[in-house]
This record gives sequence, C-alpha cells and structure tokens, in this order.
Amino acid sequence: MTAAAISLTGWQVFTPDDAMSTMKLMEKQILRSLKDPFVIHTANEVIAGAQPRDYPSQIDAIRSYLETYFYFVDNPIGLQKIQPIAYMLHDIAQRGMTQGACDDAADLVAALGMANGIAARLTAYAFGIKNAGVSPTDVPFTHVIADLYDGQRWVMLDVTRPDDMHRLPDVLRTLTLELE
Repeated sequence: MTAAAISLTGWQVFTPDDAMSTMKLMEKQILRSLKDPFVIHTANEVIAGAQPRDYPSQIDAIRSYLETYFYFVDNPIGLQKIQPIAYMLHDIAQRGMTQGACDDAADLVAALGMANGIAARLTAYAFGIKNAGVSPTDVPFTHVIADLYDGQRWVMLDVTRPDDMHRLPDVLRTLTLELE
C-alpha cells in the first residue's frame, strides 16, 4: 500500500479544550485501533522476540521500536493534532519512520501495549518552576505520556524526550486516565 492510498479518516485537528477531553479522544482512538487487524499484527511483530507474558521485555521491545521509528514534531501552532494509529504504523512500514507530537507517541505506545494484553494509561503533565509565584492550577498541561503496566509497576514510555535532557522542569501537577 502506498502512502497516498492510506486513508486520513480519523485525523483530528482541533483547538484544545482541556487535557481530559483530549485524553478521552485519544482513548477512543486507541480502543478503535485495537479492532484493526493491521495494528494488532504490527503490535505482535514488535514484541516477537520477547517471551509470552514477559511484560518487561515486551515493553522494552515497544520502547526500542518507537525510539527507532518515531520522530517528534510539534503540533501546529494553537491546534491539537491526533493522527490515526494505523496511519502512523503504515507510515513506518512504507517510509521507515513516522512523526508526530507527544500525543501521537502516547497513542502508539498505548495501542502497541494493549494489542499485546498490556494495561496502559495516559498521563498529562503541567511543568513549571515550583515556588515561582504561580499557582500550579494555573499552569496548563503541555505534555502527555503513555505508561504500560509490567505486572508490578507502571513504566513510563516517553519516546519524545531527547537522551541529553538531564533535567526536566518541575512537575506541578498530573492528570491520569487508565485505558479500558
């Protein structure tokens, strides 16, 4: 299938209302993708070298896959863009890479994990500097990450952060949505 033949149905570009409504849209897309045979097949291929139910190894395989094939780009100014999961996976198959913002990466992480029976959740983050005179409730959520459950703990998979980023700004607040 060529990139031109891939349907863009499911692309959503909108003005963000709030973090929870964005995460709910992401959840719908993730759950819808779990009915797509191509998504499930690709998810199974990603973890093919790991033992069944060895969730830590499967999670490492998902991280490695996305660190290799996903490239971070910002959303359009003032807008939120959420790409269809199957579109991004077709992009990887055709071009050897895909690109998107943090929400696209989180969607891919959650879908690849859930398609292999791994529980997932989305967490939005509001960053800033503590004690800077700004109430944490006034700081907007600007980043979202998917976490996968390895059987004992939640593992954060943020494939959008550069390896050389030694210090993140302070996390002022988080908002979490467990996917079902």
